[in-house]
Amino acid sequence: LTRPWHQALITVPSLFIGGSADFVVQSADQSLGDRADPMGERFTDFRGSVIIDGAGHWLQQEAPYQVNTAILEFLSDVN
Repeated sequence: LTRPWHQALITVPSLFIGGSADFVVQSADQSLGDRADPMGERFTDFRGSVIIDGAGHWLQQEAPYQVNTAILEFLSDVN
């Protein structure tokens, strides 16, 4: 059902927030090596990534202040 959007670009302002102790984030870092952030390839208005040190997969519960701060800073930059 999602095949028509397989190569679609994301055109809205976007930000990735992850935790440094999240296995998914660690796996992505290891597989990328020195390559650029792949998110910027699919997002036309990618504003970057925020990696919260020591937080895992459930970072909203583990680091709510840092997550809220990152979201508020992102939103203040979006017009």
